[in-house]
Amino acid sequence: MAKPQHTICSAGDLVVREAGMKGLGLYTTRNLPVTGTEIGEYTGQVLTAEAMEAKYPEGDAHYLFHVNDNYMIDASDPDQSSVM
Repeated sequence: MAKPQHTICSAGDLVVREAGMKGLGLYTTRNLPVTGTEIGEYTGQVLTAEAMEAKYPEGDAHYLFHVNDNYMIDASDPDQSSVM
């Protein structure tokens, strides 16, 4: 059985809670519409699928936001990302 996740804070339908070894994660308490719902800004280095595979050949990327099948945003570098 999975360990319950401790909620740090919440606002409306958004909840910040523990995300295992990654620290904290942002979650929703309901399904959001596919388009038109802005939650926040995710910044970092824009990578193509090929660049991501070259940078992370072992598949150990932990802070990727997949924009689509061809592009993703890598927020692993705090100097380029929106990490606080």
